[in-house]
Amino acid sequence: MDWGIKKDIKGGRGVIFRDQVKKNSIRLVERVMITDLLKNERKVVGAVGFPMEEDKAVIIKAKAVVL
Repeated sequence: MDWGIKKDIKGGRGVIFRDQVKKNSIRLVERVMITDLLKNERKVVGAVGFPMEEDKAVIIKAKAVVL
């Protein structure tokens, strides 16, 4: 609600979410097929995936993971 999302809105949430990501300087990783999550004990600390346009694996370390 604080971001401007109304309960009765149909669609458009993606644009609002993307605006919040940019506003908060969060790095957005797109077009990567995630194949595994990295865990430290029971906490997810990152992911392993493959970019759609490249033939190499990437390791993403993060404080938070949103799928």
